Amino acid sequence: MKNIITIIVAIIIIFYAGMWSQKFLMEDECLDSGGSYNENGICNIAGSHQDVPPK
Repeated sequence: MKNIITIIVAIIIIFYAGMWSQKFLMEDECLDSGGSYNENGICNIAGSHQDVPPK
């Protein structure tokens, strides 16, 4: 029984570590693109290539 609980706890820890690292990588990519985050965690990139009118 102790081994099963240990395995379940290890899986939960690995899951949350993966979520944290994914969040960190997405925030880093957003900030590297010149963006910022609002209070909801959404990346805002002002002046991106989509906002520039075609020539």
